[in-house]
Amino acid sequence: MAYTANDLFKRACALVDSVVDDTGEVDTSTTADYKGRTLSLIDMCQKELGDVSDLFKIYEISCSSVPSMFGRSSNTNVRQFEVYEDLEYECINGVRGEVKAYYFEADSGDGTAYIEDYNGSWNTLATITLDDTTAGFKAYSGSVTGTTGATKSRIRFSGSYHYNVVNVALFDIAFESGKIPVYRAWQPTTLPSDLYKIDDVKVEYAPDIYTNNPAYQIEREDNGQTLYIDYNFEGILKVQYRPFTTVPTAFTDIIEVDDLTAQCICYYLAMNFVATEQNTDLRNQFRSQYENLKLQNKKDQPMTEKIIVDFYGGI
Repeated sequence: MAYTANDLFKRACALVDSVVDDTGEVDTSTTADYKGRTLSLIDMCQKELGDVSDLFKIYEISCSSVPSMFGRSSNTNVRQFEVYEDLEYECINGVRGEVKAYYFEADSGDGTAYIEDYNGSWNTLATITLDDTTAGFKAYSGSVTGTTGATKSRIRFSGSYHYNVVNVALFDIAFESGKIPVYRAWQPTTLPSDLYKIDDVKVEYAPDIYTNNPAYQIEREDNGQTLYIDYNFEGILKVQYRPFTTVPTAFTDIIEVDDLTAQCICYYLAMNFVATEQNTDLRNQFRSQYENLKLQNKKDQPMTEKIIVDFYGGI
């Protein structure tokens, strides 16, 4: 059942005996201060219950391995540009023809990268100024228009000072704007903006396998979490996560929690209503009910059967 903020307010008022006897409606003459605090208290409580409530969402990520023209999983190691000669990554164009996109990372603040192809002579398709001012690597990617009939392609790095490059790729596949893949052994993945915490990740891939799998890694970054996916994984990741609850701004707003958590919030409201009136006995009673419901919420659901993936073979 979906509850509004007003539904929870009315139930909390019933608990503290602040309703009109003959109708069951809230006694507005004695509850003005309760009502003024209710929306803030509901938001505080639903955030406190974020780890134990039964509120989850599923976010699906489709994954496919896009090969580099240099070869699958190649050039993910660090190489140095040593000034005395240009650093080049060269390949022969394949069945899909000319180069169409590039990706690489470099830590130079003063170098230049050239995307080029060859049809009797080398043609410059793009010139990228390297402007990294941090201590780490900066990613560069973009689309290019290859020369008709070109037989070879390359990335060439130049400059006046030593620097490092890593994760270098050319693609003979056309990509939509903003969808050139991040070419790393482990790809960082954009997650929903309302994600509070990842609870579980299921992997779905052929042939008919649905399980947990080391195709992903989870790391905490800043105030959230980042999901890293194995570049060579092909399939679907189903991320089960706990979302940040929406802050209620009106009594008609739907509260995004399950029924048991909603009842828990009612006791939280009642506990805080009587706390300001120094009614210790009632406060302790409501707190006890609140903590009991909170413990019920924490009970784990039965686990489903999981397939064990044999990565060692014959052991």
